[in-house]
Amino acid sequence: EMLDNLPEARYRLLHLDTDLYLPTTRCLEYFQPRLSPGAVVVLDDYSAKRCEGVRDAVDEYLAQSRAFQAWDLRTEQLMLVRR
Repeated sequence: EMLDNLPEARYRLLHLDTDLYLPTTRCLEYFQPRLSPGAVVVLDDYSAKRCEGVRDAVDEYLAQSRAFQAWDLRTEQLMLVRR
């Protein structure tokens, strides 16, 4: 609901902490075309067992899009860099 109310802008840093599949998917779809080349996206709870939907959403999105390079931070977070 919040995404539709954001002003149109370009982003260079994005931290997503959505915990669930659908909000994660929606945020990736919304922000990807608005990210500047080299922009960084930090996805919280990517490896958290209590938030499995985040990993599913990100993995599905990355399988369909070559827009990002993924960096495993070896924490519960994943970092994406916009190509």
